[in-house]
Amino acid sequence: MATALGVVLDVGIHMNPNFREAVECVRLLLEKKFFAESKDEVALILCGSDATDNPLADEEGSFQNICLAFELAPISWKVLEFLDPDLLSLSTGDVVDALMVGADHLFNRCKNKRNIKEKHLLLVSNLYGSVDDSDASRVSESLQSSGIKFSLIGCDLKKSINISPENRDEPGPSHAISHHHPSPKTRPSISFLAELWDQLNGESYDFSDAVTALSIFETRSVSQRGWNVGLQIGDSITIPVVGYTYIKEAHPPTMKILYAPDPSLPLRAVTKYCTQDADPSDLNSSEVTRGKNSTKGIYGKRCEVKIMISVKCSQCLMSNNT
Repeated sequence: MATALGVVLDVGIHMNPNFREAVECVRLLLEKKFFAESKDEVALILCGSDATDNPLADEEGSFQNICLAFELAPISWKVLEFLDPDLLSLSTGDVVDALMVGADHLFNRCKNKRNIKEKHLLLVSNLYGSVDDSDASRVSESLQSSGIKFSLIGCDLKKSINISPENRDEPGPSHAISHHHPSPKTRPSISFLAELWDQLNGESYDFSDAVTALSIFETRSVSQRGWNVGLQIGDSITIPVVGYTYIKEAHPPTMKILYAPDPSLPLRAVTKYCTQDADPSDLNSSEVTRGKNSTKGIYGKRCEVKIMISVKCSQCLMSNNT
C-alpha cells in the first residue's frame, strides 16, 4: 500500500537563513523514495511564492502567494530537478492557508484511490512569518476531519515555544521585508502552530535532526508477526505477552538500469566518426568510406591494393644427366 505525501515548502523571504537546508531536506526525502522505487505519491505546494496558483484562491484575496507546483503523482525526475535554492522568493505566505490547500488537494485526489493507505502532510518552514489570528480549534477540526497525519520540519515546537522572541535566531534587517506591516489580525506563526500542532498530535523536528534521521531511518508499512513470551514477575506471577520488532534493518533494492525519458525531447540516433590515432579527432561522414568492420571500428580512406604478378616463361631448358 502507498502513502499520499503532500510537501508544503515555505519559500518566503524569511526562509533565507535556512532555505538551503530546507531544500536539501526535501530532496533527500524524495530521493530516498525515488531510488527505493517507492509506490508513494507526492504533491508539492509552495508557500510564499510570488505567483498564486491553487484552487482555493479567490478574488477577495484569500489563499494568496500559495502555488500548487506539482499535483499528487508518483515521484519523478521533474520534481527532483525543480527543487533548487533559487525558489526563494521576495514574498511571504500564510503557512496555515498552505496547509489548508494541501489538505484539500490530498483529500480530493485520494477519494477514489484504493492503493493509498495513509495521507501525510509535511510542512517545511522555520516559522519566522506570521499567520491570520484565527481560531486554532476551528482550523484543527477542519484538518482532522480529512484524516491526514501532520509533521513539521524546521522548528522543534517543544523547544522553540519556550524561547523568547528576542533570543530566537530570526533573520536580521537585511532579510526583512520593509514594506510588510503586520496587521492586528495576525500573530507569529510559531505560537499559532504550537497550539495547532498540539491539537493535531503533530510531530516537529529541527532541520539538523530531520536530515540526520532521514539518512538513517525510514518508516515502512510491513506485516508484523509477534512471538509469544512469558513475562516473569517474582516466583509465582507470569504474564503472557507478545513481542514485535520495532526497528528492522532495511536493505536498498538491487541496482539496475533505469531510463528516465523526457517527453519534450524525442530520442534520435547520432553516428559519430573519429580517427584511430593516439590523439583522436572527429571526421565528417563525407570523409569516411565504409569498409572493413572490426573490433576497432570503421576504417577511413586508407586502401591497400595488392597486385599479383605472374611471370610466364616461353622457353624452359631442362637437362637430364644420366
